[in-house]
Amino acid sequence: MAYVEWEHDYHLTARGWVTGNVYFKGTLAKNLPIPIDRVLTMVQENFNSSSSPLLQTSWRQGWLSSGCSLEKIERLFLKFGRRPPEEITFRWLRGPESELNRANIVCIQEADQLV
Repeated sequence: MAYVEWEHDYHLTARGWVTGNVYFKGTLAKNLPIPIDRVLTMVQENFNSSSSPLLQTSWRQGWLSSGCSLEKIERLFLKFGRRPPEEITFRWLRGPESELNRANIVCIQEADQLV
């Protein structure tokens, strides 16, 4: 059985990917404003599974603008990527003693061991 450890919202805008809210074990851990010019929100889900000790990541679409054409979104994908770049997916980590930060440090260390 899998359970979500934390989720992180990322918003695609004309300026690129913008960091959004972070949820830790279903509780809002970091509240950030939603950009008014977003066209898509992707949610990064990080979870544990009983079949693997490693923290695993999946992505899902959280929101899609009804006022933006799929062609425009595709152009933004070509410019900025279909998912946020790795350098921003962990940039929001602050405070080395926080439970959220410790969980992500473990996730990064385990991912490094797989390479």
